[in-house]
Amino acid sequence: MMGTLNEGAATEEDIEAARRELPKLYTGRATPNALIWCRSNRSMRVFDQTLDALADGRQPAIEDLSKVCYLMRNTGLDGNGTFGTRSFPSLGRDHPLGGVLQAQLLTAYMMREYSCDLVEHLARLKSDNAVPLDTSIRRYLGVGNGSALGLIFFIHKHPRLINALIGARETAIAKARGLELANDDARIAKLIDLVRSAITFRREDRMVYEAFPAKPSTR
Repeated sequence: MMGTLNEGAATEEDIEAARRELPKLYTGRATPNALIWCRSNRSMRVFDQTLDALADGRQPAIEDLSKVCYLMRNTGLDGNGTFGTRSFPSLGRDHPLGGVLQAQLLTAYMMREYSCDLVEHLARLKSDNAVPLDTSIRRYLGVGNGSALGLIFFIHKHPRLINALIGARETAIAKARGLELANDDARIAKLIDLVRSAITFRREDRMVYEAFPAKPSTR
């Protein structure tokens, strides 16, 4: 899938330009009103399993979905001047997508919605007995990420923002450690519930992050 997030209604000229330029990728040029160029690929195994299940009139198995947790994987969310997309500072602080990475996050969400719409559409084409994805399963699915190179440049380019994020975290920890609490303080029970929820989420998360070794040093 390739797409563009444009500001304002898309004209026929915008659509034709996207069809012509998006497949060129690094040699293509976006229209002036383009905020994001995006790309994603199907997770072949899970996408096909979901497609077959819906076409058969049943829901896909959570056990299968939980191994990947997405139907499509992001391979590019390019904006802020990349390929000629509009620079975010030009949007201004009051623009709905003027904040940091807000346009990218919106596009990622639309990718997720598109992946669910696509698998339902293909299931209907495949069988008259097809059913739509259950709402709870649709909410469970996310969008995969196969593109993180831009985050490296983002961290280097925005040291004050990264400092603010880390500072907010450390400040919150310091304030929490400085609280005077009685043994029966209700906030303790709330904290324990949150920690338990985090533990449950980590246990149910099928991704084995430790299986991805760091790149060996060449020095």
